[in-house]
Amino acid sequence: MCTCLIHPKKDHSKLELAFRMHDSKEYSIQEILDATGISRATFYRYLSKWLIL
Repeated sequence: MCTCLIHPKKDHSKLELAFRMHDSKEYSIQEILDATGISRATFYRYLSKWLIL
C-alpha cells in the first residue's frame, strides 16, 4: 500500500497558535506562517472552520 498520497495530520497546536496570533491582530499573515511553519493554504482552509466555532 502506497502512503505517498496520504497527507500527514496537521499539528493542531500550531494551528491553534496561528489562530490566536491572528485573533490578536498583532501579527501579519506572513509572520504567523513563518512562526508556525504552516502553509498559507492550510492556514486559510482551517481559519474558515475556526471562525465558525
